[in-house]
Amino acid sequence: MSRLLLVRHGDTKLDSAHRYWGRTDVKLSADGLRQAERLRDRLAGEKIDAVYSSDLKRALVAAETIASRHQLDVIPCAELREIDFGNIEGLTYEEVSQLYPEFFTKFWIQRVPNLRFPGGEGIGQFNSRVS
Repeated sequence: MSRLLLVRHGDTKLDSAHRYWGRTDVKLSADGLRQAERLRDRLAGEKIDAVYSSDLKRALVAAETIASRHQLDVIPCAELREIDFGNIEGLTYEEVSQLYPEFFTKFWIQRVPNLRFPGGEGIGQFNSRVS
């Protein structure tokens, strides 16, 4: 039986800014690199046949760190990129609540399913793309 391991990249300098970051291509922070190294060590005994990754730097570096222990090359895949936040990319939660109050309410308060980010991707589109 096959198993699929899903791994999220580690910390970036932008993560602590509490902003919407999806398509912005940033590197892992020093903490993020250490997190990837710890995960590499934790997964050392696992049988891993292939490693796929988003083609963004933060995901590729994390994937390459893990793959190196298994002597595997990472297969970059643009379809695995994070969601396209569109017009709210880079904005803080507070800025989004002020600039896009209707969207903010539908997304965070009402939890409307398959809502599309203004100028970006919908949750359903994202799910279809990565599956």
